[in-house]
Amino acid sequence: MLTHNSNDCGLVDLTVRNEYDGYLGYDSPSDDNPVETEFEQEVPEHEIETTGTHFSLSPAVRVDLPESRKALMEELGVGLHAVEHALISLLPREVLCDRGDVGGLLISHHPETELPTVFVYGGYPGGVGLVATAYEALGRLLDRTDDLIDKCGCREGCPSYIHSPQCGNANRYLDKSAGECGLKPLHVAA
Repeated sequence: MLTHNSNDCGLVDLTVRNEYDGYLGYDSPSDDNPVETEFEQEVPEHEIETTGTHFSLSPAVRVDLPESRKALMEELGVGLHAVEHALISLLPREVLCDRGDVGGLLISHHPETELPTVFVYGGYPGGVGLVATAYEALGRLLDRTDDLIDKCGCREGCPSYIHSPQCGNANRYLDKSAGECGLKPLHVAA
């Protein structure tokens, strides 16, 4: 299962900024060629100061990467994107909140960890303590996330945990099997 290492996980203050300049139109859920449309008038950016937690892969993964490091990071990234969605779907059971009270972000190559890193943050200015509670239970949450992904009968991921109505990537770049693999080498704080 998961081992624990506080160097790869933390509770941090974040500035979350959303900028909108248009939208993507898809003909179908499997459409890989969306039509990009800009908004006719400027939409103001939305920014909040809040609290978040983050986790990334074990430092051991950094050392043992094969020559195809970029391809592996992309595969682990889409897996961690699935983990991010699944973890957020489980948060209401742990911290008594609505799924929409928190947000998430995967940075596929974080400059400090040099690995895919997931951030989960409070959706309210200043935070209201939800993420701090989640951080305290992160090891248990990741174990439950692993169990959820592993035991779900779907083949590629489903709306019950991987697909999110709040995904800024329109639920693209998600991979259930890579999510199962992506959880194995995680190190988080106890």
